[in-house]
Amino acid sequence: MKTDRTRTWVEFAPLLMICGRGWRRALNAALTEHNLSDASAAPLIALLRHGDRIPQGVLAERVGVEGPTLVRVLDSLESDGLISRVPDEADRRIKLVQLTAAGTAVAERAESCAAELREQILGELDPEQVDAALAVLRAVAVKTAALAGIQENDQ
Repeated sequence: MKTDRTRTWVEFAPLLMICGRGWRRALNAALTEHNLSDASAAPLIALLRHGDRIPQGVLAERVGVEGPTLVRVLDSLESDGLISRVPDEADRRIKLVQLTAAGTAVAERAESCAAELREQILGELDPEQVDAALAVLRAVAVKTAALAGIQENDQ
């Protein structure tokens, strides 16, 4: 029995990475018609889902990237007129990120592409299996963050 479990565990991480790469490639392919990549769409979608005027550091956490990586993406989105960054009135060192009207329209299209992709990938799967997989992924995310020394609010 232990050998079966060990074999499953050995397969888990590589398969997880393959799924992540495959999902990103599929999303990038879907977003190309909107001149977006998953990297540029992620902050737009996060702003659409969570509301405007999000501190830049919080947005980086929600998107799952390091701050300097997000800054480069935000610079590009800002130059394209899709977002703006304004100083926080309470702490001017903090930059709040907000969608422009054009950014909202692009974010809605990107969210629609992402929703279609989720339906294509997950739509024919048993919902109970998807729920179980999601529970496993959440547990793995918590455990890997703990092992990496990342606090839950740092994610």
